[in-house]
Amino acid sequence: MANTEHPSPLRALRVTENASPERSRKTNRTLLLQALIQHGPLSRADLARQSSLSKPLVSDLVGELLDKGVIEQIGTRRRTSAGKPATMLAVRDDSFQIIALDLSDEKRFTGVVTNLRGKVLHRAEASVAGRAGEEALALVADLLGRLIQLSTAPLLGVGIGTPGIVESKRVVRLASSLRWENVDLATSVRGDYRGVIHVANDANAAVLGMYAYRGVERSSLLLVTLEHGIGAGLIIGGSLVEGPQFAAGEIGHIVVDDYGDRCSCGLRGCLDLMASAPNLRLRLERDPSGRDRILSEASLALGRALTPMIALTGVKDVVIAGPVDLVSDHFLRAVEETIVQRSIPAVNAGLRVVSAPGGEDLVLLGAAAMVLSAELGVT
Repeated sequence: MANTEHPSPLRALRVTENASPERSRKTNRTLLLQALIQHGPLSRADLARQSSLSKPLVSDLVGELLDKGVIEQIGTRRRTSAGKPATMLAVRDDSFQIIALDLSDEKRFTGVVTNLRGKVLHRAEASVAGRAGEEALALVADLLGRLIQLSTAPLLGVGIGTPGIVESKRVVRLASSLRWENVDLATSVRGDYRGVIHVANDANAAVLGMYAYRGVERSSLLLVTLEHGIGAGLIIGGSLVEGPQFAAGEIGHIVVDDYGDRCSCGLRGCLDLMASAPNLRLRLERDPSGRDRILSEASLALGRALTPMIALTGVKDVVIAGPVDLVSDHFLRAVEETIVQRSIPAVNAGLRVVSAPGGEDLVLLGAAAMVLSAELGVT
C-alpha cells in the first residue's frame, strides 16, 4: 500500500448541481469545504475571496458547518495590521468517515474506512474464489457490513469501484467477469445501511483517485489500467467523462490486429489480448525467451490505440497503471514514442506517459473521492 496512509490534499472535481435553493446551498457549502481541504486553514474573508461568495453568505454557511462539527475554529491569524485578528477555520478530518470498496481484482475484494483526507483507518478483504452473480453480491454486502462495524464516526457515504459499465452511479449494466447484468449494485449490497452509495467503473474510480490525491498538475488526465484487463478513465477540464452510454474508456476491445486471436468478446485481435497484464503473463509463460518481443508488441499496440484518443481530447498527461514488472520505464517510453511517431507535433507536444504511483490503491482512493465530490455539502 503506497502512500495511501497520507495522501496529498484532495483536488476536487467540478460539482454540478440543479439550481434549486437547497442544491445551490449544498454546492456553496461544498465550495467552502473544498477550499478548506485544499488550502486551509482559512479565515471567513479568505473563504469569501476564494469562493466568490458574499461575506454574509460565507458567515452563514460557516456557522452551519461549525454546528454540524465538520469544521472547527483553530485560533487567530498573527496580526499584520491594525484591526481584529482573523479567526482561522479548518476541516475536522475525522468528523466523518468514508467507506470505499474495490471490486476490480478477480481474486479478492478490498475495502477501507478513511477519514475526509483519504487516510486509511481500517482495511478488510474478502476472497472471491470464483464467486459471481448473487454469490458475489452477497460477498460485497458482507464486506460492506464488516467495514460499517469498523467505522468510528458518522459515515459520509460509500463509494464502490467495480468492473463493467456503470450507469447513474449505482447500476452495473454489464460486468462479464462477475456475471452481473443490469444489477442495481447500490441497492443489492446495502443491507441495513441507509446512507448514500455511489458506484463507478473501476478505471473511472482510478482516474478520480489519481486526479484527487496524486498531485496532477493539469486539469485533464487519461489513465489506462492494465492490471485486470484494459480500461481507461478520462478527465477533461476537471470533469469525469463517462459518455451518454456510460461506456467511455472501454478501450480493451478495440481491435488492434485484424488477424489476431479470437477474444472472449467475439472479436479478433483486441487490445486486451495484446496488452492486459493477465494476457501478457500468459504469453510470457508460454514463451519466456520472447519477453522483449512480447512487451514491445504490447507497448506498440497500446500506443496505437491511445494515439487517436490523444488527438481527439488534447490530453497531455497519460498514466499507465499496471504491475511494475510489466510497466517498466522502457515500456512507458515505447508507448510514448509510438504516440509521437503516429501523430503531429501539435498533438503530441508536451505529452507525458508515466506510471501510476501507489497504483494498487487508486480505485479505493477514487471511490472515496467520488463520495467527497458528491457529498461534501453534508446535508
